Amino acid sequence: MPPSDWVTVFVACCFLLLILISIELINKWFQWNRIYLRKFVHIFVGLLICATSLLIESKIPILLISGIFILFDWWAVKNRYLKSIHLNGQSYGTVYYPISIFLLALLLWDAHKAIFLVSILIMIVPDALAGLAGMRFANNHYIILTEKKSIPGALVMFFSSMIIFFFAYNSYFNKDIWFSMSAAFLTGIAITAAELLSHKGSDNLSVPLLTAMIMYAFLQDKFMYAQLSLGILMAMVVSILSYRVKFLDLSGAFGAFLLGLVIFGFGGWLFTVPILMFYITSSILSVIGRKRKQKFQASFEKTGVRDVYQVYANGGIPGILVLVNYFFPDPVVYYMYLAALASATADTWATEIGVFSRTPPRMITSMGRVEPGRSGAVSLTGLIAALTGSFIIAYPGLLLYPQAFDKVFVIIVIILSGFSGNLLDSLIGASIQAQFICKSCGKQTERKIHCGAQTEHHSGSLFMNNDLVNMLSIAFGSMIFYICYQILN
Repeated sequence: MPPSDWVTVFVACCFLLLILISIELINKWFQWNRIYLRKFVHIFVGLLICATSLLIESKIPILLISGIFILFDWWAVKNRYLKSIHLNGQSYGTVYYPISIFLLALLLWDAHKAIFLVSILIMIVPDALAGLAGMRFANNHYIILTEKKSIPGALVMFFSSMIIFFFAYNSYFNKDIWFSMSAAFLTGIAITAAELLSHKGSDNLSVPLLTAMIMYAFLQDKFMYAQLSLGILMAMVVSILSYRVKFLDLSGAFGAFLLGLVIFGFGGWLFTVPILMFYITSSILSVIGRKRKQKFQASFEKTGVRDVYQVYANGGIPGILVLVNYFFPDPVVYYMYLAALASATADTWATEIGVFSRTPPRMITSMGRVEPGRSGAVSLTGLIAALTGSFIIAYPGLLLYPQAFDKVFVIIVIILSGFSGNLLDSLIGASIQAQFICKSCGKQTERKIHCGAQTEHHSGSLFMNNDLVNMLSIAFGSMIFYICYQILN
């Protein structure tokens, strides 16, 4: 590494320490608004990193300094130091900030340094301006997930980021006006959605990483530009319709949009059709027999309209597999994707159809009869529904994939993998999933609130909720396929 790089970085670090000390003193002596001070530091540090990155050749100093600040900021947040930029102990935005820089430098510095710089600019300028606009001009604030957001803030985020994207695509990457405008518009929509769905400052991680992925894909070729553009538009339509018909709440709609963007845009039709089958069939089944299901809903942690946690619990693993396949194409990854969806579908179908069983279900651990709706309860009707749900994903998914070497073999393994994921879901539900007792009616439930009052913890681990159980079972189904495929192939 050139010695001049160390000199440049040393000067930049001196500036950084000077501004942090100055901000702390200003906060202590003058008691200025800490939100404004925090935004100032947010912008200053980002611009300093961009300027430093333009002056040095090696990524090592950036990785080293951002790595140090990840640990330092975590320590400062936990111990409530640097109060001028850490508003409270509940936000980890200052920790996500250096994590983003570290990951972007690690992945993009050598071959895509321009995308690295644009991603940081999006994190520091539009995000900070959106926060300031929300404070200054918003009359009403809305909580989509956990943080307060506003329409003026969202508009400023969208338009300011779109301007940066347009000039980046048009001036630096020499794209024509139509490409630059459309790509800037679609990228702006995506990162605005990610900012609105922030949780404890997570937008400092989600916004720059999503920016980098979308820009990288848009700049590959015309086919990828068309596929990702269509994917973003499809994701918008699906999420809006789902919200309108009350399949998803607002957080779920934003989560579905971001997940759909990844699966539709980076996976194409091959990955899109199976997840649409899962989503459509699951939504239809949730409506069928709604009156009969109402008497069991009090037992389940979440029913009816789905939130973002349920969206990611069912679609997070498939979404990750889509990205893995995009960057490292392999037929096995697609099969694992189908197995993950088969697990999600098997569990959903078993739950939605199992309640129609004419005989009481049995607890999977003891085989004793229990009332319908209990976690870990299984019935013959539910088990048949689980196998059918796995088949509904496996068969069409393999028909779309001509490279499958032995479709019968792969279909059988996917069905069994999905069914295994469903059984694991029941086993965890019967053993370590958190269960509560309602003090009013005496029923056992997954809910912390029942009959309008706090329930009492009865069994299982408090952190093991229904969403985590779903995610673990889906991951298990995917891994079961991989193991069986490697052994039997």
